[in-house]
Amino acid sequence: MMLGRRNDVSVGQLVGDQMEFANPEQLKSLLEKRDRFCVSVFLPAHRGGPETRQDPIRLKNLIREAESQLIASGQKATKAREMLAPARQLAQRGGFWRQQQDGLALFLSNGVFHYFRAPLRFQELVSVSESFEVSPLIPLFTAGGHFYALAISRNRVRFFHGTPTALNELDTSGIPKSVDQALKYDVRESQLQVHSGARGTAAGKESAVFTGQGIGVDDEQDRTREFLLMVEKGVRYLLRQERAPLVLAGVNELVSDYRAINKYPALLDQAIPGNPDLLKPEQLHVAAWDVVRPHFEADRQRVLASYPELAGSGRVANGLEAVLIAAHQGRVDTVFLAAGAQKWGKFQQDDNTAEIHEQHESGDEDLFNRIATQTVLNRGTVYMVAPEDVPNRSGAAAILRY
Repeated sequence: MMLGRRNDVSVGQLVGDQMEFANPEQLKSLLEKRDRFCVSVFLPAHRGGPETRQDPIRLKNLIREAESQLIASGQKATKAREMLAPARQLAQRGGFWRQQQDGLALFLSNGVFHYFRAPLRFQELVSVSESFEVSPLIPLFTAGGHFYALAISRNRVRFFHGTPTALNELDTSGIPKSVDQALKYDVRESQLQVHSGARGTAAGKESAVFTGQGIGVDDEQDRTREFLLMVEKGVRYLLRQERAPLVLAGVNELVSDYRAINKYPALLDQAIPGNPDLLKPEQLHVAAWDVVRPHFEADRQRVLASYPELAGSGRVANGLEAVLIAAHQGRVDTVFLAAGAQKWGKFQQDDNTAEIHEQHESGDEDLFNRIATQTVLNRGTVYMVAPEDVPNRSGAAAILRY
């Protein structure tokens, strides 16, 4: 949930070298970084084809733009070049560009360098501020924005992170890849039975006759259960901060056995039947999205229907400023925001007041994005819906915890 580091402890270390698992803790790590010069760079990337040759050129151009903004903001030219050096080195790594997803995000400040491959098609963006710009990552945290899929057979285990447009296989060392790998130290030879031989030995003793008996059905069932327990434990650890739905793909018997031991609460009832080893990631994505999409839609409709029922109980907030204050107080359980809308302004947390502007002014931020970010950090749910679907058509409405 793919990340690099320099000097400090990278957020990507939470899940190894690849930051596929974007979770609220990682988002919080980025948001908490404060420095006079924080550089955020976003660009679209390509998984293959001739377009990959343009991606490092695009990054170099954005690095030059970041350097210009740093100098204009008061950073010395030598310091600006030093800060951006890791990004320049990344742009020159040929192998790096053959392992992309749909977007690339970089975060740099003094002594800090993070990079993040994402299954999102970013627009080109360079931001130089006193904090990192994380708004392009927010779709990964909204309801319906992502899910997980586990394709499991005795011979092969694959774990995926999915979005509405793509399914990306995750490199997860904590999950065994097969029964043989999971139980490689559990070497079980044939069960041997000893019978008296018909002929004696020179010492006058009967010789032993060994007859082999292969691993039985019960033994195989025990091995399968032990294997599934290891897989479930690894998956649950990786998803310990997640609430996104998980879809299983596998033959009915294996899926049923996995369900019996599963402790991840968001495992979906419907699975992708059949041998998943025969399916390519693109085919798995189509099948998984067919399972997940109705789940997302049903959840959205259910929560929207509960809003008017709570309207007279004090458990709702309506309007930008009221929702913004509630989000900062950690009171938002679910928020509905108008998709594609922006509201520029400043929020003063000390006295819970918002200054809202019609146009972007110096020092402004997108207040809708702040609501979404604060909701995610406090383990709430964010729904981006059509403007006409926001309760009271107010642009922002929330169901509160209390």
